[in-house]
Order: sequence, then C-alpha cells, then structure tokens
Amino acid sequence: MKVRLNSDVSINDINKYLYPVQEYVKEKIDNNMYDDWNELEHTTKWIEKILKSIYENSGDVLEIYYLKDNEKIIGVIFCLSGSNNFKNFLQENDI
Repeated sequence: MKVRLNSDVSINDINKYLYPVQEYVKEKIDNNMYDDWNELEHTTKWIEKILKSIYENSGDVLEIYYLKDNEKIIGVIFCLSGSNNFKNFLQENDI
C-alpha cells in the first residue's frame, strides 16, 4: 500500500507506519542486542526534517510504502523525491 504526503501531515500522522521500526528497537532492547543506533529515533528526526521541508516549500514529496498482515503493519519504506531533495543532495555533497 502507498501513502503520499503533503504539507498537512504531522509526525503524529506518520507514527502508525513506524510500528515495525518501534518493534525492531524494542526487540533489540528486550534481547540485550541494543547497540548505539536507535533506528526509531533517527527515522523520526529524518521524517521531521522532511516534513519541515515539505511544509516550507512543496518541491519534495514523501511517499510511504507499507506492508500489512492481518491489519498489522509489518514493513515500511520511506521514499523521498523532488527538486529540493536533489538540490540539497548536491549542496550537502559539494557538487
């Protein structure tokens, strides 16, 4: 399934799609496999940055692709595209 986001969404609207990431981090902690990388924290910060960019100028588009099993989200991929995304990549990499 796919969701295409515009400037009217917040991180709270996206939280339900982060369920697989939340479960993965919980599994790492519960099984004493936790390392210094919290995927949920980093993903949330990245999404907040992207939402701010989309809100400020509509040149970027964030799409969420997710997989459900028995109405439970079991997988998620975020795809960012747009002119600002490309421009920022060039600037950040001094190209």
